[in-house]
Amino acid sequence: MGQSFRVALCAAAGVVAFTGAAYALNVPPSQAGRLAYIEGTVSFHDDEQVGWSPAVVNTPLTSGDSIWTEPNARSEISVAGTRVRMDGSTQLNLLEIDDRQTRLQVGQGRVDIKTFSLNPNTPYQVVTPRGTINLRQQGDYYVEAGSTQDATRLGVRSGAAQMQSLY
Repeated sequence: MGQSFRVALCAAAGVVAFTGAAYALNVPPSQAGRLAYIEGTVSFHDDEQVGWSPAVVNTPLTSGDSIWTEPNARSEISVAGTRVRMDGSTQLNLLEIDDRQTRLQVGQGRVDIKTFSLNPNTPYQVVTPRGTINLRQQGDYYVEAGSTQDATRLGVRSGAAQMQSLY
């Protein structure tokens, strides 16, 4: 093997090693979602935006993102092995979506949550103005957020959930 070939081979190996190290620093989270459906006026906001912008189907979603559906609008997101459908006048904040947990916040309105794969070792929570709901099993649920004056409503069509009330 010639000297110039060895130098080129070492340089190429260095580039591959550097590229691999750089990629490791920018690895996206393994848990992410997407905006799967929109009907009517739906808005999107991430933690880097100052204001709301029109939502677009297939927008990737991760921690810090928010979705707002106007009255008479609907939307659906797919996240962490679940389908989350939002009724009109609903705000959904994705507080944490990662390998360790899923935490959604329903500030107002109603969501229907259908889980298709729920790992019992990974907490799945829905935070409302009146408390936190922990989904315990794969199932079909609905949550009406309520307010600090009105009760949060939890419906369990199938599965098991626990609510920890603030009031």
